[in-house]
Amino acid sequence: MDNVVCTPHIGYVSRDEYEVQFADIFDQITAYAAGNPINVVNPEVLRAPRERR
Repeated sequence: MDNVVCTPHIGYVSRDEYEVQFADIFDQITAYAAGNPINVVNPEVLRAPRERR
């Protein structure tokens, strides 16, 4: 989706947990950029044709 930016919300976490979360987020972003998204909540939208405006 060209018009969507997703960012995590972190209210408070320990340094160790922040590093774990950052690594997970980074893995998800790089997987999406490579064309193989991971941890998708609603994967059916990936199979739907894009609506052209």
